[in-house]
Amino acid sequence: MSNKSKSDRNEGIIANVVNASAISIGERSQAIVNFGPAQAEQFHDNVTELKRAIETIKFSEEEKSSISKHVRALEEEAKRPLPDRSRVESALKAVKSLGELVSNAKIIIGPVLAIAALFGFTIS
Repeated sequence: MSNKSKSDRNEGIIANVVNASAISIGERSQAIVNFGPAQAEQFHDNVTELKRAIETIKFSEEEKSSISKHVRALEEEAKRPLPDRSRVESALKAVKSLGELVSNAKIIIGPVLAIAALFGFTIS
């Protein structure tokens, strides 16, 4: 039996090739999402799809202004090499909440969920 405490343990993965969107190892660890060129392109495409979907929905001017602000935030993050995950999540939640105010806003759910999945979080 070993006298080593938990803090003395080394936990990890030894691998030649790792192909995953998130890796988390050990107690109280946090997953790190790999965000490369393919994910950046997908993010940009999803934001474009979301923007097109929103343009088909009849919003009041106030609603349109508010939702446009959050879509612009997503567009700005899509231009960054490494988007800020918390800003993306915040903007997505706002877009979804505002979209739920409109009955035919179900068409925005696809792009919203696709973006959320790309970053590894759920939008409920």
